[in-house]
Order: sequence, then C-alpha cells, then structure tokens
Amino acid sequence: MSGILFVISGPSGVGKTTILQEVLKRDDRLLFSVSATTREPRAGECNGKDYFFLSREEFEKKIKKDDFLEWSNHFSNYYGTLKNFVKDGLADNKDVILDIDVNGAMQVMKKNIDAVYIFISPDSVSDLIKRLKNRNTENEDKIKIRIEKTKSELSLMDKYDFVVINKTLERSIQEITGIVISQRCRIKNNTDFIKQINRENQ
Repeated sequence: MSGILFVISGPSGVGKTTILQEVLKRDDRLLFSVSATTREPRAGECNGKDYFFLSREEFEKKIKKDDFLEWSNHFSNYYGTLKNFVKDGLADNKDVILDIDVNGAMQVMKKNIDAVYIFISPDSVSDLIKRLKNRNTENEDKIKIRIEKTKSELSLMDKYDFVVINKTLERSIQEITGIVISQRCRIKNNTDFIKQINRENQ
C-alpha cells in the first residue's frame, strides 16, 4: 500500500500557502513535498525544511541526471521537486502534497504520473491583481510579469481534477480536506483492504 500524490497549484497571491499550512496542521498523514532551489535562504529558513538549498552547479547536475519530477527557472533561480523525496514519502504510506506552479503541474501531467490535481482559484481576478500590486515587494516590471503569468495560469484551470475557489480561508481548507478524504476512500486506493476482506470472506 502506498500514499496518494496531490498536486496543488494556484496563481501568486491567491492564498495557497496559508491554506496548505492549515490543511497540513490538521492531518498528520499528509506530507509536504520540500522543493529544491538555488536561491539564497531567507532569514529563519532551514535547509531540508523550507527548501533544499542547492548551488546552481548541484541543481544543473540533478537536471542532467533526471532527478526532478518537475523544475523551472524563476527570476534567475531554479526551483524543482526531487523525485526521491516524493517516492520515499509515498512508499511510507504518506499522502504527499506538491505545492507547485502551473508550469510544474503541466510537466507532471505530461509524465502520466498518477496524481490528484487541485487548482486554487481567486474569487475575483481583479482583486488578485490588486493584491499583487499592493504587496510593494517587487518593481513594476516584475509585477507585470506576475500578472501575465496569472492570466496564463487561470487559462489552464480546466486541466485539473478539482478547483477550489478561495472565497474564505476556512471554506477552502474544508474543501481541500474533503477532496483528500474522498480520494482515500476510492476503491483503487484500497485494493489491499479489499483483498483482505475477500480472503476472510471465502
């Protein structure tokens, strides 16, 4: 028996990180997939917990060795999901959550990996764009790039299995939790139990 892989995406500023932090707190069977990156650690970040911090050379070696489930380059830094981290988590009967952008999710989909794909959408596109502008953490050029990326990501929403519209935090948490529970109850994810019952019933 192995765990279920959940791939969760959403545009920048939609509240995805906050939602997932709460979902993870409430379910100890869920394992958050720690990404690898070449960017410098920020204050308080720990290697192996927040990210696996790699040098550019280390990251590019892993790309050549096909060690990533998906990877991308954002603002001159690499980000990627290590295959072994996901594989080990699933083998340990954990349900693994990948918090990746739409480009990364499309890469995973193209590999025909058995996963549940969830898109977190804003309730209003105009409000999301306002939030991006009001962050005051990036210059105008980077904000324009993020807005264009947001529009592109929203256009691919129909490629996912589920969409969660982030109207309120608690509602979004409950909806994602409900999706997780429903997948755990699917017949295909309970084949070992079914075989056991059939043996006892003979």
